[in-house]
Amino acid sequence: MTNDRSIPPLGLGTYGRRGSDGISAMIEAIETGYRHLDTVQTYDTESAVGEAMRRSGLARTDFLFTTKVADFNLGKAKFMSSVRKSLKAIGLDHVDLR
Repeated sequence: MTNDRSIPPLGLGTYGRRGSDGISAMIEAIETGYRHLDTVQTYDTESAVGEAMRRSGLARTDFLFTTKVADFNLGKAKFMSSVRKSLKAIGLDHVDLR
């Protein structure tokens, strides 16, 4: 995300939105106009978020993605590897807020 973009006024929290039903719910939200998808490592929804984005047909730049590092991954030894794992699960090279 570049500095000239603002955070969309509405964001979709993805807690509990797993599997095909979760992906369908996210796609419906995207079709409704949501462009901010919010997840966290402990929700186990990062891959569904990425899949919904890809299926939407919209460009990556149309979205703002938020994920959060779990408290048990905050130490030096785990932090960066957990971030890389999140990025791989979502299928992105970066998130916009973390």
